[in-house]
Amino acid sequence: MYHYRENKKVGTYNGDILFTHIGLSGPGILDNSRYFSENDILCLNLTEFKNAEELENDLIFKLNGPRKKLKNLLSEYNIPERLLLNILSELNIDPSKFSSEVNKKERKSIIRNLIELSFKIDQLGSYKTAMVTKGGVALMKVNPKTMESRMLPSLYFLGEVLDIDGDTGGFNIQFAFSSAASAIDAINLKKI
Repeated sequence: MYHYRENKKVGTYNGDILFTHIGLSGPGILDNSRYFSENDILCLNLTEFKNAEELENDLIFKLNGPRKKLKNLLSEYNIPERLLLNILSELNIDPSKFSSEVNKKERKSIIRNLIELSFKIDQLGSYKTAMVTKGGVALMKVNPKTMESRMLPSLYFLGEVLDIDGDTGGFNIQFAFSSAASAIDAINLKKI
């Protein structure tokens, strides 16, 4: 997935993506959402090919092969049928058209949309739906070994109250437990 802001590429990310009734989701989106802003553009490569030229060579080979309906031929790229039909509909290309009937302009449009399917970020998820929040107490204000405030002794900060957020997969909960264990150890040592 490529991430653009004001026509400049600002990131390249990998990860599985889910198409939901309210927008894009899944690990590829959730892990990288901290970098997204409204009006940014995400371009998804729906294929295993690295670039449009590789896909075009393969697609031309398939189009010149045995006569097939376009939707059946394109399904060989392991793109969900509903998504594929939606893309073809947006391009005004009949999915039941036979492969031999696809012209160069249609082929180029299909390739562009399979290699760089673009989505504009209209809005980000709300605080209510967030899995992780970004921001918090600056890490430089906390002793990382004890989790104690450098400004106010005997005040400890743990987990996501700190300015730290991890990828999906349990990293945030692990940090919450680990930072709590560090603080408990430090507090117990102070009591001795």
